[in-house]
Amino acid sequence: MECRRWTDDELEKLGEYYGIKDLKSLCRILGRTKLAVQKKASQLGINCYDNNGEYISLAELARVFQIDPKSIKQKWIGVYKLEEITVKAAGKRKLVKFNISDFWKWAERNKDIIDFNRLEKNILANEPKWVDEQRKKIKKYKWTDEEIYLLRILSNKGLSDSEIAAKIGRTEKAVVARRSIIGMRKRNKGWTAKELLKVYQMTKEGYRYKHVAKAVNRSYEAIRNITKTKRYKDACSMFEQMSVTDTLKSKTKA
Repeated sequence: MECRRWTDDELEKLGEYYGIKDLKSLCRILGRTKLAVQKKASQLGINCYDNNGEYISLAELARVFQIDPKSIKQKWIGVYKLEEITVKAAGKRKLVKFNISDFWKWAERNKDIIDFNRLEKNILANEPKWVDEQRKKIKKYKWTDEEIYLLRILSNKGLSDSEIAAKIGRTEKAVVARRSIIGMRKRNKGWTAKELLKVYQMTKEGYRYKHVAKAVNRSYEAIRNITKTKRYKDACSMFEQMSVTDTLKSKTKA
């Protein structure tokens, strides 16, 4: 049986969504089988679902380190000479990928420019032991009175931990720990109907919680917790009914 040729549009969607949407949803979007999607991703060097792969694409490397792909191009490749491999994907498209073993050797020489706390443990194949040690080397500075004051003000305003961390210049873990030390309870920010709808739409489309969290500016735990509540489930039922009603109206007009 002759295989259906991949179009440029399909390849772009594969590169954009592989690792962001779950595999089942991505297969549905592309109209391809699981085997076909994984095989093509492997050919392109995108190995999110197979951490034993030898290569990783630029897009996926940016995702696992939670940074902009431009930072990798301009800083890691342009300034610090991370060795890249450019391969032809389809038509005039080119894919930049990296040999994972070579990447680790480069990373060890350039530890100071990489935030390993952004990297989930063992998400990349053959993670060296020194990486975990780097994660523990978080510089600890004494909190100033001004920082603690800001922590109280921003927490009372209902800002998320990620927002507070960005404004103060600390990590989310540091914000949570300091709040606990000073005996302060966080005022939970209420969920709006717009936010619940966004969570509903993205989870239905197969996005992972970490990507949903980023879209609504909430923490991963906040997304996980809200999806377990009766309020969220009731909202989902309402959204489903609204969707069915809109579909029926469209068919009636047609």
